[in-house]
Amino acid sequence: MINTPTPDTPPSSEGQKTATEEAIDMTLVLRDKLNEGFNLLRDLSVKLKGINREQKANAREMHSVRSTLRSIQGLKI
Repeated sequence: MINTPTPDTPPSSEGQKTATEEAIDMTLVLRDKLNEGFNLLRDLSVKLKGINREQKANAREMHSVRSTLRSIQGLKI
């Protein structure tokens, strides 16, 4: 970042940041944390979609098993 001193703000001394620089740093930290949160939400979404697909597959399988059992129960021996 290029610091160009203006007449209103004195140049920052070594190791100290101006309020503007601190605010910029805070926004960068906030941006990083929001990105982490969005990444976690995306990962959660992927997991939930996988769970939903698995649940649907299990429900189809159970329906098939029930249908087979009904047809077996209807057989005459």
